[in-house]
Amino acid sequence: MLKAFANAYAATLADPQLNTNIQLVKEALYHRNYEEAFNSPERLRAYIVRWSPARALAYTHIFKQYEAIGQALAPESNVLCIGGGAGAEIAALSNFPNVRVTVIDLAVWEPVVEPLTQALGTQVKIINDDALRIPFNPAEFDVITSLFTTNELFTQSKAGTLKFLAALTAKCRPGTLFVIIESAGSYSTVDVNGKTFPMQFFLDYTFKRDSWEHVYRSDAEWYRTPQEVEQNYPYKLENMRYMIRVYRHL
Repeated sequence: MLKAFANAYAATLADPQLNTNIQLVKEALYHRNYEEAFNSPERLRAYIVRWSPARALAYTHIFKQYEAIGQALAPESNVLCIGGGAGAEIAALSNFPNVRVTVIDLAVWEPVVEPLTQALGTQVKIINDDALRIPFNPAEFDVITSLFTTNELFTQSKAGTLKFLAALTAKCRPGTLFVIIESAGSYSTVDVNGKTFPMQFFLDYTFKRDSWEHVYRSDAEWYRTPQEVEQNYPYKLENMRYMIRVYRHL
């Protein structure tokens, strides 16, 4: 999988402006300015080569570690990745044969991620639109993921995100698995009327037990990149501390 990233973006990895673009993206993300972070193909490619490989390794581990997720990713299953345009989810799901993947993302990722899908030998449908508009049919999907995206949606619109999640509750078919991953700790918070609430408070409130089975909940988990794997990529592959929620629609 790391080889696929390296081959797909060999020209980007050799670009003398790459580290400058990485710093620009990093600064914008620190300030939660997602529009600024992803406003050019150069920054999109910088994000992919710097952060997506580590995320792809972590997501692969998570999808295989949690039995409910692995079972849901059966051949011919339909998966929707909300905000998955940067390729990490695409790469991780390539480890599950014949899974049909749809990605929706506001940034224009399709031409940037195409070299990766070719290197992986996988086909992906990419919808370039605002997920809060729900330009898809939730009932079509067996698995929906929102991996390090829910925080961005709340930043974009708190009311719109709660309405979006409520709409999924109304429209998803029974058995649909919803996987949410965010940073563990203080970064995953929502501010309402001057008060700060943990992200999981809003998630567990929205995914009520009369509509969703709470399959797995953890506020802090670690994925640690094996040292022998780190030697196979030119950038550091960071460990990932994350919170996870897995819900199944009833």
